[in-house]
This record gives sequence, structure tokens and C-alpha cells, in this order.
Amino acid sequence: MMRILRLAFVLMLSYGATDCLSLSQTKLDEVPLSVSQADVVEGADFALQEIQQRSDSGVYETLRIARIIDAAYVKGLYHSILKMNLTLASEHLLNYPNDQESRHHIMIMTAHETGLKTIAIDEYPEMKPESIELYKKMKILKAIEQREKLWSDVLEDCPEGNNNQNCKAWL
Repeated sequence: MMRILRLAFVLMLSYGATDCLSLSQTKLDEVPLSVSQADVVEGADFALQEIQQRSDSGVYETLRIARIIDAAYVKGLYHSILKMNLTLASEHLLNYPNDQESRHHIMIMTAHETGLKTIAIDEYPEMKPESIELYKKMKILKAIEQREKLWSDVLEDCPEGNNNQNCKAWL
């Protein structure tokens, strides 16, 4: 038994964890789905929202779904998996306008026990460096504006300005 466990561990190290999973699982029963099916469209929208939230600069918020190429459903041991190939579009893609779309393989996994959803994507879209920089600057300016408004509101609530003892605790 220990020999088998050691062999499995060596395989995981040599092939990588994801390759081992695919080696250990024979092709699970994939059920092809129509790309216009409601749960496929909802899954693509969910994946897009997740990708948009993972952008430090905010440039991924410009992404939109150009096309869902294909989709399939797989019932795994711990998750229901919606697999799809789709293309994302944005004028801020690295090779735009030559490449107006970026193709991606995405999986939306829904835990059987909790219903919690998460995504996996093969590769995040590459964006133009100048667009990333512009969106970072816009995000910083927005944060500064929000901070200044917050301080303005705090100071307005101080009846005697900065001399009030309660206000000094905030400053």
C-alpha cells in the first residue's frame, strides 16, 4: 500500500497535480450543452464578473463576452462543473485592433454541499500596458476623492471644528 502511495506522490510531482487528476480520472461523462441555454449564459456572466473583480487596475472591467463557442456539463465528485470555451473582447486587449477577441477555456465549479461557485481560467486576458496604467491612475484618483469626502463628512460632524475632543479622536 505504501508503495502505491509513493508512486502516486511521484506521479503528482512529475506530472503536476492537474495532470495527475486527469490521469486518475478517466474521461468523466461530459454532457454537451447549447451555448444559448440559460444556465450556460448565466455561467458565462458569472465567470466574466469574477474575472472583472480580479483586476488590480480595473482594466478587466472593460471586458465583455463576445461569443460562447461551446459548453459542457460534468458532474464531479465534489463539484458540478460547467466547462466552456468563450471569447472575451475589449478595446484594451494587448493586440487590439489586430486581435479583437481573446479566447479562453473556463470552468465554473459549483460545490455540491454548499453551492459555492468558483471559476478556473486557462489564462487571463493580456491587456495593453498603457491601459493598465491609465486604469490604475483612475482607481487611485477615485480612492483619493472618496477619502477626501470621508474626511469632509467627519469634519462637518464636529460642531466646534478641530477643537472638539470627540473629533480629535478621529484626527
